[in-house]
Parts: sequence; structure tokens; C-alpha cells
Amino acid sequence: MKTVLIIEDELLIQDLFVTLLEVEGYSVLAAEDGLEGVRLALEHKPDLVLSDLSLPGLNGFQVVEQLLPHGLKVVAVTAHSRAEDLQKIEDAGFSGYLAKPVHPHSFVKSLQPWLS
Repeated sequence: MKTVLIIEDELLIQDLFVTLLEVEGYSVLAAEDGLEGVRLALEHKPDLVLSDLSLPGLNGFQVVEQLLPHGLKVVAVTAHSRAEDLQKIEDAGFSGYLAKPVHPHSFVKSLQPWLS
């Protein structure tokens, strides 16, 4: 069973992601801030980390900076999808990004490139 870590401080969004993934058979971990997210990621080594960019504690860019040396795949989940934002995400070392708002019907399918 594949494990996904969700780092998201908006609890409604976090709950939605957790539910959608669990329904599809994934094991899911969740954190509300960057520090807890990094701790969980290093402890559990999930197959994929989904991280918001605007987080308390450590922001998403600081999260990816901490996790990249450990070989973890981190995908940014963000409402900021202008070209310069996407370039900054790519330059930071994220494996990719998902634009908010996500669509519940296609959310899990959109993660497949990073989970295969």
C-alpha cells in the first residue's frame, strides 16, 4: 500500500484530500504545519508528499528544501499558478505541482505520475 503525506493547514482541504486518498486505498498521514510535516516525512518515508506552500512553521519551500536530500518526492499544492510561480516551484526542486482548487473527481488520478 502506498503512503501519501498531506501537509495542509486548511483543515477542510486536508480532510478532503485524506478522504479522497483513503477511499482509493492509500495510507495517508496529515500535518497542519511544515515542521510537523517534515517530522512525519522523515519518520515514515511516504511515497509522496503533498505540501501547501503557505504554511505555519516552515513554508512549502522550506519543507522541500529539508526533504529533497532524503530522496522524497514533494508536490506543491498551490493557488499560485502564474508562470513565475511555477518556475519558482520547479527551481525549488518540487517534483511538480497541483493547482488549487483541486477537482475531487480527478484528484487521485492526477497524482498517478508521482505514485507509479
